Amino acid sequence: MSKHLFLTSALSLATLLPAVPAFAEQMPVTWLGTEISSAARLQPAGGKAECQPENFDPAVAGFHKDTLPDGEPSSSYLVDNDPDYSRFMIDGWNKEGDHKIVLPEPYELKDYEFGCLSESSHVLEIKKDGKRQALYQHVDAFFVDTGTLTMFMLNSRRLPDGKYAGFRGFVDIPSGRTTPIPRLACLRGESRFDGGKFISYGAATDIRGAKGPTEICVWDRLGNLQARLSARLFWHGCANSGGDCSLYDAVRMLPGDPGVLAIYSAFGKKDCRLVLVNLAEALTRFAEPGQAAGAAGPAGCAGKLPAGIGKIRWDGAKAEDGIAAPDVSGRSR
Repeated sequence: MSKHLFLTSALSLATLLPAVPAFAEQMPVTWLGTEISSAARLQPAGGKAECQPENFDPAVAGFHKDTLPDGEPSSSYLVDNDPDYSRFMIDGWNKEGDHKIVLPEPYELKDYEFGCLSESSHVLEIKKDGKRQALYQHVDAFFVDTGTLTMFMLNSRRLPDGKYAGFRGFVDIPSGRTTPIPRLACLRGESRFDGGKFISYGAATDIRGAKGPTEICVWDRLGNLQARLSARLFWHGCANSGGDCSLYDAVRMLPGDPGVLAIYSAFGKKDCRLVLVNLAEALTRFAEPGQAAGAAGPAGCAGKLPAGIGKIRWDGAKAEDGIAAPDVSGRSR
């Protein structure tokens, strides 16, 4: 395969560049459009979240620190007078405060994480100037973009008649405004805020067998679907995990250009590949594979790739803060 780099600029994709046939076989990218069916716009049915009481308000409920010598963690909070003996930790499960999400002043977020067996859920308390602004119960998944004070959340709200109303979408933290988003296949895998966008991706079919193309969606913080595409990506840990898989490939916004999506893969210690997608023009560019130093990043490709690519966090760490269940599409209850 030729060692010529077809991509000449990381920040300018105005000129159509020739695609490499081998890449088309490895990672075909198909544009799916942004039309949403009325069925997909339905919000999840909602229901009581796992492990937490029906109505936990930390300002009212009593709780105390309790020790379990054989537990994990060994010390946690136990809700008083709760028949289910609900337990939680604050801002981190293994150690209190080790996953504290720090919001810009004057805002503060406190995460009460409930756990039982292999399940978990959250109650989120948001304060402004020390006074409560919002309390979100029965949260199954959430991500926070501390830069724009935007939160993606999947939760349920208990109604006066005892039923639950589900919600899947964005929350503007300063105003409390909520924006629901539709249920799509891209919300069945992993999600994160990155470069001012919200990126979600999941296998279009059952990811337990890592079969089928992966659907990728890019949203703005107002809940607008800006791009939706399908690519043949590689998942691992799917066979025996009940669908809780991780993606080998890294999906990020290109640093310095919020209109370009970058997808990177490394095969062992030899080959790496990079695909750049211009979201505005619906065009795909292929950069040539090089020698990667390992799956953690394109170090071996750095000499062949455009400036700025090496600054992307390819190690799988989230660019912003958040905690999420494997599937944030919203399960029917």
